[in-house]
Amino acid sequence: MSRLQRIVSLTGLGLLLATAPAVHAAPTAAPQATKGIAPRSKPAPTSTQRGAKRGAAATISPEAESLIAAINTNYRGLTSYDFRGNSHMVVSAGGQQQVIDVPFRLAAAKPSRLRSEIMNPIMPNVTVSDGSKTWIYLPGAGQYTEKEAAPLNSAGASAGDIGTALAAGTPLQRYLSAHEGLVSARVLSDQTITVAGLAVRCAVVDAQYATPDSTRFKLSPNRFWIDRGRRLVMRDSLRVQMSGPNGEPVEMSTLTTFDHLEVNAALPDTLFAFQPPASAKKVESFQQQGMQETVSPLVGKPASDFSLKDLDGKKQSLSSLKGKVVLLDFWATWCGPCRRELPTMAKLHKELAAKGLAVIAVNVGEPMATVNAYLRKNAFALPVWLDSDTEVSQRYSANSIPTLVVIDKTGNVSAYKVGLREEAELRTLLEAAGLE
Repeated sequence: MSRLQRIVSLTGLGLLLATAPAVHAAPTAAPQATKGIAPRSKPAPTSTQRGAKRGAAATISPEAESLIAAINTNYRGLTSYDFRGNSHMVVSAGGQQQVIDVPFRLAAAKPSRLRSEIMNPIMPNVTVSDGSKTWIYLPGAGQYTEKEAAPLNSAGASAGDIGTALAAGTPLQRYLSAHEGLVSARVLSDQTITVAGLAVRCAVVDAQYATPDSTRFKLSPNRFWIDRGRRLVMRDSLRVQMSGPNGEPVEMSTLTTFDHLEVNAALPDTLFAFQPPASAKKVESFQQQGMQETVSPLVGKPASDFSLKDLDGKKQSLSSLKGKVVLLDFWATWCGPCRRELPTMAKLHKELAAKGLAVIAVNVGEPMATVNAYLRKNAFALPVWLDSDTEVSQRYSANSIPTLVVIDKTGNVSAYKVGLREEAELRTLLEAAGLE
């Protein structure tokens, strides 16, 4: 792995841009040795009036607002789709530049079938679900997992909710939440572009999204080329500036283009069937030879104590949990990988609390009302503490989320992991920390 590839991997923005979810929306859940990573930033409430208070440069024009609302509604309402395209990423750091092209295919049929092929050259991955089973295949590792599919059409779930779940971790996800965190937006022009050999008239829209942690990230506006006829996104672009693992400036930009857009059509069953290559090995969790994970300097040291309020407004402290094995999960409701991992956190809490495990979901920078509403909607029951000013997450270097910290019974950090993890791996880490 080259130095630039390592920067791409460690910052988490590589997966973010290579699979093209915008920072304000949930980033990719595509595994990086089963990890999905989101740079830590959050959306702000959308409001034309609130944007106007920030001055002319922070207003949302009525036409831009209408177009963004239209693509949000359109994508949420699709009954099926088959999109193919490419994300062209340019990474600049330390005087070097690397260009990465990521072809992809994203297909789904409601309520529960999907296929996602994201051919990131650093970590290509394929996810397939027929509604009853879900397979994740890593071609580079020659390994795949097979799990029971999580139900997407639970009681009370709307068509839009199901659409959002199907699009989680793909470039489409930002289109289903394009109104969230919107600070300003304007229509630049109309432009005719060629898509699959056809001329398509597009509105070119610049949409600026909130970046509360502006000391760590700087975002350009998201630029969307929106088909005025079909209300589909033909292209979009984004540029992110941040500090790399060693403090050096890193700039990453991506241009995502679609060359095949088929919607609301009958898709073949074979598209949602997985036939593993003869050389592929079925595993419980992924392990790839030659990949070494950087060990956090926090591992082996006493966990820094902190106090935060829980969802009842009561102050809770880490030191009060000494003698237990503690699993800290730094997360946010807008983070796609976090949302995928939270059911596992709730399950571990339910099953292992009586054996001495304390699962604490540390929410990063969101209002109590937002967190409560999300937990109620999804019926998750687990302890949640609110890191409202993000001081604790910064102390634990949770620059990308989810970040998981395992603390043993003596109060020392025994494991530190960034990104989405399989339940089997988490149980192994907990056992290593002394959970019986």
